[in-house]
Amino acid sequence: MKILYFDCSSGISGDMILAAFLDAGWDINILRGQIKKLGLKNITLMAKKVRRGELFGTKLEIIYDKKEKSDRLSFRTLPEVIRLIRRSKLEKEVKKISEKIFYNLAKAEAKIHKLRLPHIHFHELSHADTVVDIVGAVSAIFSLGIDKMYASP
Repeated sequence: MKILYFDCSSGISGDMILAAFLDAGWDINILRGQIKKLGLKNITLMAKKVRRGELFGTKLEIIYDKKEKSDRLSFRTLPEVIRLIRRSKLEKEVKKISEKIFYNLAKAEAKIHKLRLPHIHFHELSHADTVVDIVGAVSAIFSLGIDKMYASP
């Protein structure tokens, strides 16, 4: 059984999660392939080893072609994100779990703003960065055969 534990004592972000998977042995070319299956264009993933104090790790950067208009890489509503995921060439399970995560994020946002789900607009979550982070993490979990996950507070 493979168990994943995230030590979040210094916080956590989508880029940090993906970098942790790379440090755990996941190949960045697999991640690049999964993102390509989404059909998002002009995105480059760069990983490099960094040192922060006494800690070493991987830093992942998601770089967008400067010519690409940021609006074309934004998905403002849940149906837009779901449509992108469903139209992709991702594996069935990756699509299913990724959609569920976005649905749960939309539910939380709707609750906070006291709106109904179809009317919720993603704000910080609207950029392709979030799609890359979530789909990438779900892909890594399946690719690495993770059975259980835990995280510190």
